[in-house]
Amino acid sequence: MMTLFLNPKSLNRYCLRYLLAEKDLSPDVVDMGDVGFPKKLIEHNPYKLLPNLVNRDLVSFGFRILMMSLNARYTHPLITV
Repeated sequence: MMTLFLNPKSLNRYCLRYLLAEKDLSPDVVDMGDVGFPKKLIEHNPYKLLPNLVNRDLVSFGFRILMMSLNARYTHPLITV
């Protein structure tokens, strides 16, 4: 199960959603807005940086890191980042 935590005011969220759609992935998307960080997420990401992707036991954050890791893990179709 994959969950993507996004900042609703960030333009990078559209890039990530586009990449996920091209890779035919459908994670649960949570717009963080005024909602506080879940305690379990704060344990893995104490800096509270968004976007944040939780995939099973792997937690990664940062726009560029997410784009590159998704492109490397799901290679078809290959999208230039």
